This record gives sequence, structure tokens and C-alpha cells, in this order.
Amino acid sequence: LGSLPVFSPDVIKQHTTKHSCWVAISGKVYDVTAFLKRHPGGHIIILKYAGRDATSPFLRRGHSLTATNMLNEYLIGTSSDPPETDPELLAMNRKHAAWRLSGGNIEQADGATPFWRVHRRGFLPSRDPRRIARGPFVVLEELVASLPTAIAEGSTRRDIDERKDELGRLSDALGDQSEDDLNRIHSLYSYVCTGYIRTREYPGQPPLGTLPRFLARGWVKVSRMLGRNPMLDYSDCVLDNWERLDQKGMMTMGNLRLLNRLTGMVDEEHFFKTHVVIESEATPVIDSLISGFECVERRDISSLLVQFRSLETALFRLTRTCLPIMFASTKSQGALCDYHMFFHELRPLIKTWKIRYEGEYDDKAMTFQGPSGAMSSILPCIDAFLGIEMSSPLLKKMLRGFEAYIPKGHREFLRALREKPNAREFVRSCKRKNEDLIESFNSIIDRVLDFRWSHFQFVKKYVIEQAPKGTQALGTGGTPAFKYLHQHIRDTENARIKVGETPKSSLPASKLVVRSLSLEGSDAKEKTGTKGAEKPSETWEVGSNGFLCATNTPAWSVESAPEACRFLVELCRAMPSACVANGPFRKMVGDRREEFENLHKALATLTDPEAERACSMLAFIQAGYRAILEHTAVPSLEAEGKGLQEAQAREVHSPPDWLLRPIKALAKRLDRPDKLSYADMVLLNWRLAAKAKAHETKDQDGANKDEEANDEGKPGRHSRERIRIICRFLAIPKEQWFWALHIALEGEATYCISAIKDGLAAIQQDNIKTLTISLNALTAALRRLIRVHPDPYPHSSRAELVLMRRLKPFLAPRISNKQFACLIYAGHSAVLPALFKYLGVKRGQNMLQTWRDYAVHSMPKEHRQFIGIIESETSARNFLKEKIAAKRLGRSGEDGGMHDIAVLEVSFNRCIEQLLRFCSRRSQLVCRCLPHVAQWFREDEMKQEAEYLTRSHCALLVGHQLFAPLPKRIQSASSPSHRDPTDVKHRSHEKLSGSETSSNAANLDNMEVRQQNDTLPPVDPQRFASNNSNVTDTYLYGVGRPESPRD
Repeated sequence: LGSLPVFSPDVIKQHTTKHSCWVAISGKVYDVTAFLKRHPGGHIIILKYAGRDATSPFLRRGHSLTATNMLNEYLIGTSSDPPETDPELLAMNRKHAAWRLSGGNIEQADGATPFWRVHRRGFLPSRDPRRIARGPFVVLEELVASLPTAIAEGSTRRDIDERKDELGRLSDALGDQSEDDLNRIHSLYSYVCTGYIRTREYPGQPPLGTLPRFLARGWVKVSRMLGRNPMLDYSDCVLDNWERLDQKGMMTMGNLRLLNRLTGMVDEEHFFKTHVVIESEATPVIDSLISGFECVERRDISSLLVQFRSLETALFRLTRTCLPIMFASTKSQGALCDYHMFFHELRPLIKTWKIRYEGEYDDKAMTFQGPSGAMSSILPCIDAFLGIEMSSPLLKKMLRGFEAYIPKGHREFLRALREKPNAREFVRSCKRKNEDLIESFNSIIDRVLDFRWSHFQFVKKYVIEQAPKGTQALGTGGTPAFKYLHQHIRDTENARIKVGETPKSSLPASKLVVRSLSLEGSDAKEKTGTKGAEKPSETWEVGSNGFLCATNTPAWSVESAPEACRFLVELCRAMPSACVANGPFRKMVGDRREEFENLHKALATLTDPEAERACSMLAFIQAGYRAILEHTAVPSLEAEGKGLQEAQAREVHSPPDWLLRPIKALAKRLDRPDKLSYADMVLLNWRLAAKAKAHETKDQDGANKDEEANDEGKPGRHSRERIRIICRFLAIPKEQWFWALHIALEGEATYCISAIKDGLAAIQQDNIKTLTISLNALTAALRRLIRVHPDPYPHSSRAELVLMRRLKPFLAPRISNKQFACLIYAGHSAVLPALFKYLGVKRGQNMLQTWRDYAVHSMPKEHRQFIGIIESETSARNFLKEKIAAKRLGRSGEDGGMHDIAVLEVSFNRCIEQLLRFCSRRSQLVCRCLPHVAQWFREDEMKQEAEYLTRSHCALLVGHQLFAPLPKRIQSASSPSHRDPTDVKHRSHEKLSGSETSSNAANLDNMEVRQQNDTLPPVDPQRFASNNSNVTDTYLYGVGRPESPRD
């Protein structure tokens, strides 16, 4: 804190608006302007205390630990006049500190203790879960390690089928394993089989209804040995699915990591880890329950009162400290468990299923529930102690059905509790003797209600509100979420004991002598503009596949990759799983140091296509290595006063030299950037899957069959569903969707490139008609680019928002959100630079223009050369101006040449209009991905972009007497046709620089003014229309106000 600035009260009180809001809490000054919209209670509550000390209201409100730690993100300094020490506030602060995470009990039991014995670790296993390091079941560990990548690319079944012989022999190997290993085997089987059933090789593929024999046999056998069901359950996802990064550290969010996962999302990690922490922190609840049952058995009222207060405090901590972790968020990542990602990405993988286990259960389809919080034993035990009963027989049956999914040791413990006299009956029998007991009992009921209501808020946000309208929201366990939770809340409220209620005790009058329940009782830059470019390499030849790599190198497998590069394939496939949270990816890379050094020595043996692929994979690995700390910047919920220091120390670390040397050498050889670029993410990162007859894509835009047939085998709009990305960071469908959109876009650019090449040739040959044809072709090509963007989008814009939050630490951790918006808009793609330079669009001074200039240096060499060739030639706009200038000066020898020039002008303006629409679609994507900068992007960047495009229209002939014979419908589409041709102030004045046109066109502005007094030959409308079949389109001229960009 010593390095932070000190602010006086006079300075603080100047910041009291929603545009600049400061508050002082406990002597520290926070700028909470950015938090106003995120505050759950609304911004008005914070503005009420803006510009002054808010220590008392903040502490009296009893904010959760998550909220307290979030303050560190907004700390900007200290106050020169801290508040006086208030004993009452100090007591509140101590109470607030008492709510902090305890870190759980890290003491592990010996090997003789049952794995699921309920003891001082609550319902977590008595020993930390561990991986299987040797033996035949290692194959399951290997499959689970690559599961996120395999699910995302649709290769899970293929990968598993390739090892079915190994998997088929596993059932015979079951028998002499320890209980720890059997539970681990069950967990591995659950994830492997879930991936096998849930994976879809292409969108719309029907779900698989049968689990093959080589998987079903082993899974069912181990499930029967453990007394569990063959289904991914709560124990597999939570109780038995964690490891401590520091083996001597506490059970905290920062020190825990999942062993198994289905995606590479931080959302999955955060969701399940929160449940692990809740189970760990519930240990005091279990202790109080066991002691409370003993007091009821002894009819010890005074001791029971102590246990009631202890249980109330434990439940209060659980509700106030643990449940809010689920809603934790950071500035960069937003909600760490986003509701859209949970419902649309994670939930479909873990929900209830009905499938046939081949060779088991008489070959009948079996229904098993997915993992659910209802499978936790915490609340059933509390209900047993408090005597809370479900009034609905259907829901009661459903809840009892969930108990088949909890470990055997937990079921026995719960059964033992239910056989005991519960506290409610005992309190009712004693209420006339001790009303304090009733009040204390009802206080516990209030705490249970707080817990259930807090849990309901989570379910409402993450399940009920996300379910499609008109459908019943079901939990992952298959329960009707709204009905089930409300029924449970009502039953909890009915468990209160009312004063004056007639006791109907089921306890005998004599003192019961029952055995006490024991804790142990249960079980390099390049200049553009060089006309003589080198011959393009086969990989980056411009035109055959648009701007994508011309020869699509098959995606490497471990077997097909060059021997020196095989470890790159393994690291890239492990990245989604190993990078999330405090993942071991850096360690995995460090363990391969010798292989990186050997790769550096073997680079000369790689062909150019192999070098491109290796360079791309190295770029992905480097990005994952750099991003881990940034990507997993989760506030430490157990740390006190360390948030700011951790935030300041959290920087993107540079990879070691032995990791950088291979990519730098390849980048120098290939003349490419030595870091992750658009070429790695899009241009090289694709393959085409085989086309399934059942999923042939119908052209929604009405394109004919010939057009679709011509696109067969090439990445583009018609083959978009077949595009598969090779390397990925998150392993979720939305990541695949986002990059496939851009891959299709670059593939469709083939037609733009062809039109540009034809146009440049026509300009060199001074052929107006050929240039007109090429501009018409470019207009059609731009329409293809526009149609690549979905309209409407197939999902909520929340999907793109969260996707960008998760991807940014990998793609661009150091740039601002405004720069990131430019990256999404244009990338390092050659599409927009080529179009702007070829058409001669006026250069702007906005950030997008700066980004396009910068992006050229990150393109492959052949793309830069192509841009340089376009830049060195005369643009279509300047060519048009020169022709008009020459015609006006009497230098055109062609009869009727002005007619051809007029058609050329119309075709050019049509291209500008379509380019503006394409830019509008890109703007719409940016605003969906980054809504927090959408207003700035629309009003500043896109407004200027649209202005420069509009000013690039040519209105040199339109509106003059040349067009007098045109039909009225066309005249009405062109605003200048309604103006007085002598009204000079409404004319379009084009300011031309000497670099844009020849000296003959230097005074074109004056010529446009003089043109009204010249006599031009009349235009034959039929001849004009014959030169351009689409001339009657009302939007073609582009001289009126262009349509607003769609955001």
C-alpha cells in the first residue's frame, strides 16, 4: 500500500457520479465506476455513498468474502483521513473474518480406512483422489486426458474404437484393486463413456443409443463392485475429481484442480471446484449434526442448545461464504461460471440419459440421472436431523432415487441418521420447558431456508431462465427444477415449530439408552508495393483457396507427424485440459525441453508445408504457455490483503529460450510472425470432414445446385458445416463455430481475388468493358462474403461475449478491448486491405485503418506481396476518374465511350455498397462479441468507416443530363437526380491528391462544376441497360445516403 497514491477527502468527494464514482472503505480508496452496472443491488445504492467513507454500510451489510475480495480489483489508493476506529465496526470485521474459508481438513486417513468413511473431512473421501500411474487401466487415463479436444473435434468414438481391444480386456483385470483405485476406475469409465455417447461428429447427428460391449462390460462390473450405477454421477464430477496442487496446502479454490474434465472451459472447472469447496467446508455441519443426535439421544437440552448454535453458525458460513463463490467474477473473464456456458455447453454433456448397455441389463435401455446437487449428502443429513419431510410422494421418491448414486459409505451413514430420533420431535416434546430451544431450532430452519433460497437463485439464473420458453426446466439430474426446489422450500418452512402447537412426541417418556453415533461408526517487417514479387510458395498461393493455405496439409496425428514433431501434436491435444485453471501445461512443456531442443536441430529436415504446420503448433503452444496465469486469474478467496499484490504481479511471462528458438527459426525461414497470428488461428487451422448424406446443407440463400457443386471440396459457405479446426484452446462448440465462420470467409474470398486479378489486368489493358465485368463479379463475390455471416445468429449474443472473454488471454492478453475489437473486425486477414486498396477507398484516420496497416505485417509473405501488387497499380476508382477526365478533355477516341464509362461508374458504386454491407456484418459480429465497447465501435469507428466508404462513391456522371432518359423508378433511387444541376453546393466535390490520379484529373473538381454547362450526347437507355443487366436495381448507384451499418 505504500506505493499507492494518497487522496484527501476533498479529492474523493469530487467523484460522485456514475461516470466517476469513488468510495473509501477502511482507509482505502476504490474507483468503482466500472462496477456500478454489475452491482447486484443496483448502482443507486453505491452512488448513495459516492465520494465519502462507506466503511460502516459496507460492513453492516455483511458482504460475502467474494465481494470483499473483488474490492482489490478497484483499489486505486489510500485515504489521507481514515475513519476513527469504531469498536462495533472492529467487532463486525472480526465476525466477517470468521466467515472466511477454513481451508477444510487436509489430514488423510491411512490405507485401512474405508475410502468413503464420513469423518473429519465431511463427505469428501478419506484420502485425496489419485491418478492410476501403471497397469492396464492407464489407457483410461490417457483417453480422459485428451477428452476435451476429442469431444470438440468429434473424434472421441474414433479414438476410443482404435483402442477397443485394450478396453475390452479391462473387465477381466478388475478384482484385486484397492477401493481407491476402483473408485478412480469408475470415474474414468464415466468420463470416457460420456464422451463416447455425447460426442457428435457433425452438427445435427442423432445421439448414440447404445454403449458398445467393450465399454459397457467393464463399467457395469466396476459399478456393481462399488454399489453404484454406471453413470457419470456427483461423486465422479465432484467428490472424487480433484487434486491439490500443493500437497500440503489447504482445500481452497486456488489450490484445487479437477482431475477429469469434458471441456477446456474455466466455467466447468469453477462450477465443480465450488462444489468441492462446499463439501470441504461442510465438515463443521457434519460434526454438529452428529453431536446433536447424541444430545437428543441423551435428552441433554443444554448441550443440544450449544450444538444448535454451532450448527446455525456453520450453515450461515456455508451460505454466506461458499455459495457466493459460484457467482465470482473478474474484470477480464466476467462470471467465472457463466450461465450461458453452463446451460448450453456443459449441461448437455452431463444431463440424464437413456441408453442400452450392450450385453447388460438384458439388453434393455436404462435411464440414469446425470450428476446433480441433489446427490450431495449434506442437505439429506440436515433434513434427517431437523425432521424435514417431503410432502410430495413423487418428489420424495425422486430424492430417494438419487441416493442410489451416492457412495455406499454415505448411504449407510444417512440411513443410520434416519434411524435416530430427530431434533424436531425432541424439541416439540420439550417446548413447554424451554422456549429458547424452539427459537434456536427455528433459527436453524431459517439458515437452511437461506441456503435453499441461495441455491434456488443459482438454479433460476443458470437453468430456469436459460430454458427455452414454453418448456419445463429440468436439472441435470432430471428433476423439474422449479417445482422441486419450491416444494422443498415449502416443506422446510413447514418444519418450523409454532409456539402453542400441541406436542405429539413420538419419543417414549423414559430416557432412551441408545449407543452413541460415532464419527468412525459408518463406512520481421516487409515493405509492400514491390511489383516484382517472388513466386508464391505452394502453401500460400493466393486464389486457389482464397487466402487460406492452398494445399491443406492433413491434420497431424501422433503417428503421421514427422518424428521430431510428434510431441507437438500431444501438447496441442492436451492444451484445452491442461491450460484451464492452475493447469500443468507449463510443466508438461518443461518436461519436453529436450524434445524442443531436438526439434530445433531437425528443422532443416522439414518440408515447407511441414514447417508451416510445426510453426503453427509452436505458436499455439507458446500462446498457451503465456496465457496460463492470465487465463486463470481467479481471486484467491482465502487470501487477505493480497489481491492487489497478486494483480500487480500477474503478468504474461515470457517463455524460456529453448521454447522460443524453434519458432523463431521457423518464422525467419517462412517469413512469418514468431507468435500466434491470424494465419495460425484461421488460415492454417482447418480440415474438411467427410460429407454425411444425412446432413447435406441446403442453400438457404437460393443459390443454384451448380454453385454448390463448384464449392464441393473447398472451405466456404456451402461446406461450413464440414470445417473442423485442428488446434483449439477451449474445446467447446462455440469456439469451433467462431473459427469456422472465418475459415469459410477466407475460402469464399476466392471469388474476390479472381475478380481483383481480372480487374487489375483490365486496368493494365485499358479495357473499360472488361473492368466493368470484373467489378460486377466482385459485387457478386462480396455478396457471398456477406452471406457467410449468419442472419439471424443461431444462438444468443451471450455466447460470443463469454467466448471472447475466455479466448482473449490466449489471443491477445496485452491489448485493450478497443484493439481487441479491431482484431475481431479485421484480424490479420488480407480480405479488407485488398478490397480497400483495389477499389481506392479513401484512407481514414480511425483505429480500424491503423489496424489494417499494422495487420499487413502479420500476413504470410505471399499475401503481403499480393497487397503490394494491388497498391502499386492504379485503383479502380482512380482509373474511372482518369477516364472521365480524359473524355472531358476530348482524349477518348471511342464512339459512345461515355456510355461505357457510365456503366463502369454504376458497377463501381455497386461494389462500394456491397463492401459497406460486408463491413456492417463485421461490425455486427464485433458488437455481439464485445458489447461493452459496442457503442464506441458503432459511433466512432464504424461511423468513420462508413463515412470513408460513402465518400469513395463516384458521382461524376450520375445526376447529370446523361441520365435524363432513365426510367423514373431509377431516377427516384438516385438523390442527385432530384437536385438542380446548377446547384453547385450539392455536388460531390472530390479532392484528389497527385498520388491518386494523373495530372489530367487534378482539376476534376472544377470540371465537375463546369460539366453542367457542357453539352453531352443523349444516352440510349436500352444500350445502357444491355451493358449492365442489373442497372435497374434501385440501390446500385450508391449516390444517396448509404444504409446504416447493422450492429
